[in-house]
Amino acid sequence: MTSEPSVRVERVEDAAGFERLRGEWTALLADSPADGLFLTWEWLFTWWRHLAEGRRLVLLTVRAGDELIGVAPLASRSRGLAGVVSVRALEFLGTGSAGSDYLDLIVRDGREEAVTAALAEHLSREGMMLRLAGIKAESRGVSALAGQLTRQGWRSSASASDVCPFIRLTGHTWPSYLAGLGAHRGRDVQYTLRRLEKQFDVRFERARSEAERRHFLSVLVALHYRRWGGRGGSTAFHT
Repeated sequence: MTSEPSVRVERVEDAAGFERLRGEWTALLADSPADGLFLTWEWLFTWWRHLAEGRRLVLLTVRAGDELIGVAPLASRSRGLAGVVSVRALEFLGTGSAGSDYLDLIVRDGREEAVTAALAEHLSREGMMLRLAGIKAESRGVSALAGQLTRQGWRSSASASDVCPFIRLTGHTWPSYLAGLGAHRGRDVQYTLRRLEKQFDVRFERARSEAERRHFLSVLVALHYRRWGGRGGSTAFHT
């Protein structure tokens, strides 16, 4: 009879350690219910390099023996508390600038209890505040961690903030998408296009090379600034 490998939490606090996790991170995410663009190593490592803005890296990896079974992609920064005291708080990488959505713990499917129990024990020893934003309401990982921390005497609160709308386009053509909007909204889109076509030479183009992609992206950023410049600005392309 063999015993289960011990579960331990390790901290990664520098970019070199973050970079070494790439292969394991990608494999873990593919086997996690939280799998999504904004939790990929590529997205969060790039965000860390360019948009961390004074935060300190606090990646918490959870291993069973040598197997990576969980990652809490966190960073710490000072936050005001009640307008008086400044405390260090842990938050997800990707929080704030660049509009990351569906942030979460990355946990191998079926290992939520072991991972969150280990994280709760580690975080309780550290005694830092957690502020986790941009998560799905149905996040299994964060919900399990909140339950574990509550049992250790932590207090928690939750509030709804930003809404992340999306459109399912699988299986659609442009006409079928318009039809799915309903008669009124579909007519609105077609009316707007007809008005544009009467006033301008309108055409849709596809970027087919790296040079074209760079050109169209620069146009997108310029148009974005023109739209939001007179409305107080935007953090979407702020650097």
